[in-house]
Amino acid sequence: MPQPERTCESPDAVISWVARRLLEDGVVDRLQEVSTRQIFEMEPVYAASGVVIGEVSRATRSTLTLSLARLAGVPAPEFAATAPVDIGRLRADQEIPLAAVQHAFRLDFGVLWPAIVQRARDENLSDGEALVDGCMQVWSIVESIAEEVANAYRERQRENIDGRADAREMAFAELLEHGAGAISVQMRCGRALGLPQAGTFIVLTGSLPEDDGLALRRLVSRLAQRRVGGFVGGSLDAISGVLDASALRPGEIRELLSGLDRGRFGVAEVRGDLGELRRGLHLARVVAESWPTESAGIRYLSDRWLSVLMQSDPVVSDAFVAEVLGPIIELPTDVRRQLLDTLSAYVRFDGSIGEIATRKFLHRNTVRKRLDRIETVIGRSLASPADLAHVVTALARLQETHPAEFAATSDGVARAS
Repeated sequence: MPQPERTCESPDAVISWVARRLLEDGVVDRLQEVSTRQIFEMEPVYAASGVVIGEVSRATRSTLTLSLARLAGVPAPEFAATAPVDIGRLRADQEIPLAAVQHAFRLDFGVLWPAIVQRARDENLSDGEALVDGCMQVWSIVESIAEEVANAYRERQRENIDGRADAREMAFAELLEHGAGAISVQMRCGRALGLPQAGTFIVLTGSLPEDDGLALRRLVSRLAQRRVGGFVGGSLDAISGVLDASALRPGEIRELLSGLDRGRFGVAEVRGDLGELRRGLHLARVVAESWPTESAGIRYLSDRWLSVLMQSDPVVSDAFVAEVLGPIIELPTDVRRQLLDTLSAYVRFDGSIGEIATRKFLHRNTVRKRLDRIETVIGRSLASPADLAHVVTALARLQETHPAEFAATSDGVARAS
C-alpha cells in the first residue's frame, strides 16, 4: 500500500528530514561515485595535473557528507567538518586553477538535489512549494562550502607565494654573500631564481616612496608574466634584485623597469657567472647614490660612467674640474655660460660645427670663434684625444654639480644633456 503523505511544518523541516535520512541510509557512497565521475569528465585539469581518482573520491565524500549534515542540522563527522579548509589548501598546493576547484564543488548541487527530490517523493513528501524553497536552501549550503574552499585556497596560495619569495630572497642573499667562486652555490641558487649559471645580468638597487608599494608588485607580476628569471624584492627603502638579461633587448629592460620611476634607482649590467652579482650590486648602488637627494628616476650605469667615476671621490673630482675648466668657471656669468653651452654642444654633437650651428641658431664662424676661445682660455686642444678626454670628464662632473650653469643661455637654447 502507498504510504500516507507526510506533512512538515516548513520547507526547512522538509529538507532537514530528507537530508538526515540520506545520511543514515549511506546514500553518500553512491553520490560520491557520480560526483567524482562528473568532476573528471567536466574538469580535465584534474587528471592533467596528476590528481588521482581515489583522492578526489574521498574529497567528494567529505563535502557531500558536510552538505547533508548542515542541511540536516546535525554535527558533521570530523573528516567532513574540516574538508573545505583541507581541500582548498591541497588544491592550491596542486596548482589546480581556483575556477576549476569551485566548479567541482558546485557539481555537488547537481548530485544532491536530485537525490533529495527522489527521497522526498519516496517518502510522499509531495509539497511542491516546500521543495522549491528547499532548492534554494541546498544551493546556499553548497555555495557556502565552495566559498570556504576558495578562502582556504587563497590563503594557502598567499602562503606559497610568500614562501617562494622568501626562498628566492634567501637565494639572492646567498649569491651575494658566497657566490663568488663557488660553483655549487651559483648552480643551486641560480635554479631557485630561474637564472643561468653564467650570462648577462641586470642588477638594480634603490628605494620607492612609502605610498608606491604597488609599483614593486606590478614589476614582480610583469617579470613573472614574461617569464624573466631573477628576483626583485626587499623593503621599499631598500629594494634590490637581479634579472636575466640574456633574452632581453636594452629597450625591453628599460620598459620593464619604467614603473619604478617615482623612486631613486641605480641599474648596472654585468656579464659572467653569478659570482659577479656582488660587483654588479656595488656598481648599481654607486649609480643610485649619484642621484641628488631631491631627485627621482632610474639611472643606468651605461649612461653615466663618467659621472659615476667622477663622483667616486668628490674632493679629487672637484679639484680635477678646477684644474681643467677653472679658467672658464672664473669668467663673468654670461660669458662663462655661453662657452660652457658651446662646449657641451661640441661634446653632444661629436664635434660637428655644422650641427652645433644649426641646433644653436649660430653662424659657423661664431661657433669656431667660441671653440677657439675655449681652447685659449683652458690651454688645451679639443683636437687632442688626451686633452679632449680631460675636458669631457670634467664637463660631466660640472654638469652634475652645477646644472644651473647649463640652463638656457643668451642663445635661447637649453642645456646640453
